Amino acid sequence: MKKRHFDPLTMDEAIHTAIHAYLAVLILRLQQAEKLAVEAAAALSTGQRNLAIGTVLPLERMLPECEALFRAALILHRMEPQSRDGGAA
Repeated sequence: MKKRHFDPLTMDEAIHTAIHAYLAVLILRLQQAEKLAVEAAAALSTGQRNLAIGTVLPLERMLPECEALFRAALILHRMEPQSRDGGAA
């Protein structure tokens, strides 16, 4: 059986790809959060406070998700460059 050759990304390429993915998901979640906030404000402007609060309740879950995506992107950005040779520096 022939071994398949795996050509890994460089560390910089992998980090760039991961940060791009985190930011793409962050954008989508923040757009959803904005939509909920706008809908809640519209409900509140018509005197429907319970509807407004119920509309933004998903933000309780979404905002920590956004923070986690943001922090993950920062952690990757701040990582020290790694040697491809391995071993102690």
